[in-house]
Amino acid sequence: MNLTAANAAEVGAVDLSWDAFPGITEYTVGWLANEDYVANRENDEWLKYFAYSNVGDVREWTVRRLTPGIDYWLIACENLNDVAPGSTPQCTSWQRLTLAAGPACPAAEEPVAITPTATGGDYDADNDGLIEIRNLDQLDAIRHDLDGDGAPADDGASAYAAAFPGAANGMGCPSGGCTGYELAADLDYGSVVSAQGWEPIGFWNSSSDNSPFTATFDGNDHSIANLYISRGSAAYVGLFGLTGSGSVIKRIGLTSANVVGGSNVGSLVGRNYGAISDSYVTGGVSGSDRYVGGLVGYNDGSISGSYATSSVAGSRDSVGGLAGYNGSNGAISGNYATGDVSGSDYYVGGLVGHSYGTITASYATGSVTSSYTHVGGLVGLNEQGSISGSYATGSVTSSDHFVGGLVGVNAGAIAGSYATGSASGSYSIGGLVGHNPGSITASYATGATGSAHGGGRVGGLVGSGDGTATASYWNTGTSGLTRSRVGTGLTTAELQTPTGATGIYATWNPNWWDFGTSSQYPVLKVAGLDVAVQRQ
Repeated sequence: MNLTAANAAEVGAVDLSWDAFPGITEYTVGWLANEDYVANRENDEWLKYFAYSNVGDVREWTVRRLTPGIDYWLIACENLNDVAPGSTPQCTSWQRLTLAAGPACPAAEEPVAITPTATGGDYDADNDGLIEIRNLDQLDAIRHDLDGDGAPADDGASAYAAAFPGAANGMGCPSGGCTGYELAADLDYGSVVSAQGWEPIGFWNSSSDNSPFTATFDGNDHSIANLYISRGSAAYVGLFGLTGSGSVIKRIGLTSANVVGGSNVGSLVGRNYGAISDSYVTGGVSGSDRYVGGLVGYNDGSISGSYATSSVAGSRDSVGGLAGYNGSNGAISGNYATGDVSGSDYYVGGLVGHSYGTITASYATGSVTSSYTHVGGLVGLNEQGSISGSYATGSVTSSDHFVGGLVGVNAGAIAGSYATGSASGSYSIGGLVGHNPGSITASYATGATGSAHGGGRVGGLVGSGDGTATASYWNTGTSGLTRSRVGTGLTTAELQTPTGATGIYATWNPNWWDFGTSSQYPVLKVAGLDVAVQRQ
């Protein structure tokens, strides 16, 4: 397998891409400074300097915060957490790359002397306004300083001081003060230390008593392994329980998380009003109440460039592979979920259970099952929201009605999207949408569609509803259906023949779609969606 390494536009960063490994879906990338290898290669001491990150189900990654101007060795392997002890992992060959030098210091300026504010530990050593987190005690101490300024609440002052001993005045933050935290190392919870496990950071007991995390948390592409939470019917459960509108969480990975709660349950955030980006989770999530998601339980902020491979199970409404609920202010862009999702109530989706907000350039590949209504491969219920440039490939099964390969019920707008998974339920079942009182534009479905109970209102594109479908199609051969509430039924050859924005695709946006060859279906390329992955 080949690995390609190139200097990224960002100083001290390397863009990596690699070939798919046979039978492997999750990967690890590793790096080592050549000078560390040369100085420590005897007796394999260089292994102490080898750094790596588990990156999940991707074959492209950017390694950041390397030293400009020096040589690095880089490698990609199967997820090292999945390799049995004593076994040799599948890996690419090593690639050596000299990082581009950073900008030169201005010759006319004298170096600025930094005068410590006091003797003691500097916990913002790089003076970027973010306090470094190096162990679990320090991570736990964040709960006592939810705005990230380094000044804990009175009732948590002693615990905070114990986690950051001998701190300099102001934690060593720059003159403007600190605004949050950043990981300086990978962390691992290891074995369970209490019956309930981790206590989420930030909480909301009532409208008059809430304490959200409102600062920045930058993972610096580090990971936190084996997060364990078991809190029964408790609400606001995750690494962070509640995040406010000013919060920023980015570049953090949670591996092998095991999270159980009541409502508003997600591995990373239980309820999010802030911005989440470039983050991921693996493991499992379950909730006994509503709003349960792999990454976030309830989202009324933004989620971008993130993914969840977690299995997700919920006992009430709004259950999704990435987020259980996406509110009217929610914006989900450039994300995906691959875990299987199951629910025993309504609003269950491979990516989002119930959405009022926007979903763009996102996808879901896991199977979705429910014993009730409003079930979709991507979204269970799209209520007044919009879905664009997105797709779903997993099978969708319900013992009740309103079941769709992409969306169970669409009361909003769907544009430039598709579904390839099968859809099965009692009635109101569609290859793309089960019940459609909304609008569908420039979309298609190819999955097998039918009623497991002999019910009616089954369509290749749409099962039921008085909404519209413009320039949207279904495959009459692969779906097994020649009927649909709206849309146009076509053969495989007719769907694959146009290789550009002509004929049946004349109104489709060529900047969104890759039309392939005369033996391929159109797939999405908008916002960096991977054409090759879709054609596998």
